[in-house]
This record gives sequence, structure tokens and C-alpha cells, in this order.
Amino acid sequence: MRVLGYLTRMLLNSIKGLPRALGKALRQLTGIFLFILLAAMELGDWTGLMSRYSNPEKDAAALGITTQASLSHIMAMVVLSISIVLAAGITVLGLFQDSKWAIRSSQATGILYVLYGAYQLYAGIAVAHKGQEGLILAGVVYTVIGLAVFGLGNKFVQLPKPRQQQPSR
Repeated sequence: MRVLGYLTRMLLNSIKGLPRALGKALRQLTGIFLFILLAAMELGDWTGLMSRYSNPEKDAAALGITTQASLSHIMAMVVLSISIVLAAGITVLGLFQDSKWAIRSSQATGILYVLYGAYQLYAGIAVAHKGQEGLILAGVVYTVIGLAVFGLGNKFVQLPKPRQQQPSR
């Protein structure tokens, strides 16, 4: 009889904790999916940049800048793009482990997106002589994505709350 009562209590306690456990798992899966999507977007951007790197004269003509300026512009975006992919990948690994560094790497991903957007805005305003509208729009979009991503890490990670110390008697 005692064993049956113990098993019943254990089952009821498990069922009570199920919504919380499912919420945590769903939150982690959502974060993992989102950061994989962000990394995939940047990998796509990176492949497009590499095709532009193979023909910088065409890119230079489209922006109305020199070939050297076009190469510099492309390389700066390649470095930022790869950095975003790495930061998003580290965030995904951190979300699998539900660790504190997932929050920091998600913030780094957001900051890198903002830098990418700021660089696009700079290129659209100060560097390009043609096609500025596309660069400025891309800059605004990347900046908005970066600001949104910056605060997401702590939404997907549930860190244990620190225990409060009992006052000494």
C-alpha cells in the first residue's frame, strides 16, 4: 500500500510540473530555431557577398565607387556576416545547455547585427554614389533586427534563481 501511495504522489507531482517543463522546452526550442534561422540568413548573405567578391567591378559600377572601395566594402560585410554566424551558433549551443553564456552570445549577435546595419547605413550615406536607397534600407532593417535580437537571449534561457541565505540567529 505504501508503495502505491508513493507512486501515486510521484505521478501527481510529475503531472503538476509538466506544464512548466513543457514551457521551458518550448522556450528553448523556439530560441534554438530562431538563432538557427538568423545564422542561416547570414550564411545566405555571406554566399551572396562572396559572389560579389568574385566580380567587384560589377559591384563597384552598381554603387558608383572604385573597385578598391567595393572590395573594402564587401570584405567588411563578410567579416561582420561571419561574426554574426559564429555568435548565433554559440547561442544555439548555449541554448541546448541552458547556460548563462547563451544570453551573452545572443547579445553579441544583436550587437553585430546593429554594427552590420550601421555599416550599411554608412555605406549608403557616405560611400555609395548610386543605389544608396537599397543600402540605407538594408541598414535600417539590420539595425532593427539587431535591436530586437539583443534582448532575446534571456527570454529563452531560464537560469536558476539564486538562493536567499537564511539570517543567522
